[in-house]
Amino acid sequence: MLATVLLPGVVSLAVLPVRGRAVRGLGLAGTGVAVALLVLAGGFAVVAARHGAVEAVVVARPGRVWLGLVVDRLAALLLILIMTVSATAQGFAGRYLAGDRGRRRFIAATGLLTMGSAVLATGATLVTVAAGWTLAGAGLVLLLRVYPRLAPARAGARQALRTFAVGDSALWVAVGAATIRWGSVDLRHGLPAQVAGDRGWAAAVAGLIVVAALTRCAQVPWHRWLPASLSAPTPVSALLHAGAVNGGGVLLVRLAPITGAAPAVLYLAVAAGAVSLVYGTSMMLLRADVKGGLAYATTGQMGFMMMTAGLGWPALTVFHIVAHGLYKATLFLGSGYAVRGAVRAAAGVPPPAMTWRRRALGAVVAVAAAAGVTAAEAWRPYPGGAVLAVFVWACVTALGLGWLRRRATPAAALGVVAAVATAAFTYVAAAHAVTTFLALPGGARPAAGAVVAAVAGVSLIAALLRHRAGGPLAAWHKAAYVNLLVSGRGDRPRPAAGRTAAAVVHRTADPIAVGTPS
Repeated sequence: MLATVLLPGVVSLAVLPVRGRAVRGLGLAGTGVAVALLVLAGGFAVVAARHGAVEAVVVARPGRVWLGLVVDRLAALLLILIMTVSATAQGFAGRYLAGDRGRRRFIAATGLLTMGSAVLATGATLVTVAAGWTLAGAGLVLLLRVYPRLAPARAGARQALRTFAVGDSALWVAVGAATIRWGSVDLRHGLPAQVAGDRGWAAAVAGLIVVAALTRCAQVPWHRWLPASLSAPTPVSALLHAGAVNGGGVLLVRLAPITGAAPAVLYLAVAAGAVSLVYGTSMMLLRADVKGGLAYATTGQMGFMMMTAGLGWPALTVFHIVAHGLYKATLFLGSGYAVRGAVRAAAGVPPPAMTWRRRALGAVVAVAAAAGVTAAEAWRPYPGGAVLAVFVWACVTALGLGWLRRRATPAAALGVVAAVATAAFTYVAAAHAVTTFLALPGGARPAAGAVVAAVAGVSLIAALLRHRAGGPLAAWHKAAYVNLLVSGRGDRPRPAAGRTAAAVVHRTADPIAVGTPS
């Protein structure tokens, strides 16, 4: 267990004094270590599932545990995700940053980020979790400064550092308040007894923990640091969006024994997540650059994750963290192909008009997606699944309609219908399987249905404004587009005093400034 957590940090320290060609060898060593630790994490998952959690704690005196690690089913699954993303990004960077002066800094910062994330996932006490949180944040800021000679990179790192300072301060104030009030907080056995009977103090501590989670997940109003980090190289973006930004959800799930004592405070996370979901998804549709769209998509996805955590679905939160991490790492590492595809699409013919046949096929796809979700829910009911099925249906339907815009033949429609129904059923079934494996306590809160219905209604209105831009909705469409455009300009890092005019022009030269509404 100690090797799993500490070896990435050892590689991070070992690369600091190295120069020249030896950096390449340590880069390969870092990738190999991550792969070996991935195999070890899989072994931990098997052991935790069959024999229970593996623990390594420091006992000051009977009943007092200040530091320690524990690998249960949750921690094993998170370790698998952490090591998978770390190994993939480092292997990709081996060629992407070959001969680059920033490769040594990348290897060192990646090791620190990996170690901090592992400590966060396996911490057995409140102090250990907070230490892993801060280590991961430090590694992330260092990753954003892989190219310190670039002004946008320095500005993005400063923006992230300021935001993380707010979140880390809130978390360590919570740790200090909890320690003064309750002593050491052991997270291994559910809700600590000293927390259960002190609801007022627990609400204050839980509020600070939620603020820390919102800052790391780039949620409104602390979302600006994420789009400001786009100057980082592609493997850094993969580590950021597939791993580090998920830290807020991991924090809420790991500290559920504390936040569970004040469930009303979690509605702060739900509110911020709902706003971020709508705002991030809208900005994703507006951005003209590939990485900018992916960055805002992450903000929207993290908003959905924060909603699931706040509404009482911790297992679904973990499932979303793993699925989004693997998915977003693939998108960022393949962003070059997305750029090439966008160029080819721009040079091609415009999409065909929406005829009655296309509308009919779209209705069939929507019905097939609904049938797949309904069949999965009937096969194995999930607590609150009827509420979450709305989002599953919307996502899978959008996927099918996107494919029909390319080909609207009857043969293609049959394939899309089968794929959509299968995807909907598979998603819900996978959520059931992860929930059964993790066996985390939790249940849907009373207002879950109302909250999700409100968000779904706002999303539907936004979709109508986007796809029905003519007629009586034209004025609303233009107003929404202009306001989002201005908001996106405000999300960029501001130039520091004394910066040269050339640097400012380089920073503001963005296709979004001259783009046309999509």
